[in-house]
Amino acid sequence: MAMKAPILAPFSFGTLCIWLFPPALLLGALAIFALETGTGIGTVIGAALGVPAFAALVFIAPWLFHWFFTCFTLMAARPRMAQAKAKTLAMRLEALQG
Repeated sequence: MAMKAPILAPFSFGTLCIWLFPPALLLGALAIFALETGTGIGTVIGAALGVPAFAALVFIAPWLFHWFFTCFTLMAARPRMAQAKAKTLAMRLEALQG
């Protein structure tokens, strides 16, 4: 849809953010609650939630920014990157279907 109407590309990116931000907010709220309520155990729980959240951010950020850049290039009337991504996804889906 974003390739047919490039002005809608941010909405495509927004659907990706829906799957990312609520779990991140939940983990952040739990970490803050643990840090504020507990003394020693709160710090341990905060670290136990914070380290995996940071690791997930390190792995998810490049993927997320790549999609954002793809949407941005669509809006800038350069569909070549989006077409290459669509071709790659089609080949992967075809390989999965066997």
